[in-house]
Amino acid sequence: MKAFLPLLLAILCLAFNGLAAIETEGGRATTAVPIRLAANEPPANNYVLRTVTPKVELYITSWCPWCKKAAEFFRSRGIPFTEYDVEKDRAAAQRQKELAGGNSGVPFAIVNGQRIQGYSPEEYEKALQKR
Repeated sequence: MKAFLPLLLAILCLAFNGLAAIETEGGRATTAVPIRLAANEPPANNYVLRTVTPKVELYITSWCPWCKKAAEFFRSRGIPFTEYDVEKDRAAAQRQKELAGGNSGVPFAIVNGQRIQGYSPEEYEKALQKR
């Protein structure tokens, strides 16, 4: 039943507003966008649902306990992320340093374009809400 709740809410929003954006736990959103199904139908009358996935990059080291917690935060919510071990990947280490303003501390995350230094579930959640 829980799996159908976002779809049901999107349909209700469509009925009242003509457009729907539903936030679900873990930062995933279901959005209704207009599409043209037939040449004689205006686009505003037809909608298709699509899933918007957050973009997450995580810079870590293998021995860092806070890095493990950061990775688990995203994994436990089913949020895909790209992980870079800055000790094994020199290019990633250089990119992190540039993105973090010279700071090389880990974990360092970029969530939907927002840079977050250290392990901070509250900041991760805020950034996941932004699109």
